[in-house]
Amino acid sequence: MPLLPRLMPQWSVINRLLDQALDLAPEARERWLESLVAEDLAVRATLRQLLDVQYGIESGLYLERLPKVA
Repeated sequence: MPLLPRLMPQWSVINRLLDQALDLAPEARERWLESLVAEDLAVRATLRQLLDVQYGIESGLYLERLPKVA
């Protein structure tokens, strides 16, 4: 199943937490993820994945990886 349909049921929680995380400096985000309360643990992996993508964009690392060609 594609990512977006899987996220829809939890999107309001993910969106709220992602906004909080993006307000932090990149180096503080992992510590913030580890401090999430139990109710938010279900979305921690998704948040980490989204923050990794954002970090790649912020740092320019996304330009270092070539897309896979089928």
